[in-house]
Amino acid sequence: MTKNVKILIVEDSMVYATALKQVVEKLRHAELIGVAKNGKIGLEKIASLQPDLVFTDLEMPEMNGIEMIKFLKKKWPELPVIVISSHDKRTSTLGTEALTLGALDFIQKPTSATLSIDKIVSNFVSSLQPYVNFVKTQKTASLYQISKPTTPLITREKLTKAIHVPSKRIPLNLKLIIIGISTGGPNTLTEVISKISLPYKVPILIVQHIPPSFAESLASRLNKLTNLTVKIAEDGAIAKAGEIIFAPGGKHMVIDSSSLINIKLKLVDFPPVHGCKPAVDVLLQSALQAKQTKTVTFIMTGMGKDGCAGVTKLRDAGSYSIIQDEKSSVVWGMPGAIHEAKQYDEILDKNSIAIKLNKLGK
Repeated sequence: MTKNVKILIVEDSMVYATALKQVVEKLRHAELIGVAKNGKIGLEKIASLQPDLVFTDLEMPEMNGIEMIKFLKKKWPELPVIVISSHDKRTSTLGTEALTLGALDFIQKPTSATLSIDKIVSNFVSSLQPYVNFVKTQKTASLYQISKPTTPLITREKLTKAIHVPSKRIPLNLKLIIIGISTGGPNTLTEVISKISLPYKVPILIVQHIPPSFAESLASRLNKLTNLTVKIAEDGAIAKAGEIIFAPGGKHMVIDSSSLINIKLKLVDFPPVHGCKPAVDVLLQSALQAKQTKTVTFIMTGMGKDGCAGVTKLRDAGSYSIIQDEKSSVVWGMPGAIHEAKQYDEILDKNSIAIKLNKLGK
């Protein structure tokens, strides 16, 4: 078996198919094994060529990207997919749906017609190389086999035990829950949040690395799955019990340290941290500064190490740290960094996180 990551392109535009071919040529550890002009042909090529990674557009004739991803995730649940598409109100909704179905990421096609093909290729290479690197490290002889069974959705009836015995107690008079999540997050949150219900005694703040216009669409979708209120943070708003509040894409969400009684949120527009905006570490650092230490943090599936520094400082001040286990994570980067730093109190799989979250709010 080749050591390179085998890539399939699913794209109906000749211009972008050509550009993506050039991208794959420039990506390290990657090789192109095929191009399909719609989702139907894409599925046929997946079955015959068995790629390690798929780049797909969303809007295509005969079978679009959403329909292809739905089928693909049923038959090849471990096969990673990156959506590369244009970006407008319609594709924001479609892009969010693709992410909740299990696509790793959404990368926007350039909106400027003045960009040269060389510039387009360069931008795509810098965006896609981390995913090629990730797939290469995960690639084994048994990975992405067609016969691999689908991981079942979590249910209330199926309880799973923690993998790690807690090293300390959850803070008494819990005031806040913070979730940091990235790659694989929309799909994971869809499963987890649908299992949380009222009454719920504390607010939940979530930083999900996601394209700016997708956060609102994701919150709207998740709001239909639970009787808690799921919404986007507003500057100056007070976080209330029973609310699940997302940081908006393109801004950092922080807790106002001047508010001594309530959890007052602020939105700030300073540069990305760890290449992320919003960033988990920014929110966690603000919680420490606001003395919101009666907090439980959940760091879940995601690439990189965002959240590790903030969890370390907040945990030293008395908060409780839970990370998602490697097996149920799409990418064990963010939780893995905390595991390596030994800054966790429990390791839970995705099923147990849903159960734990529901229990903490009661």
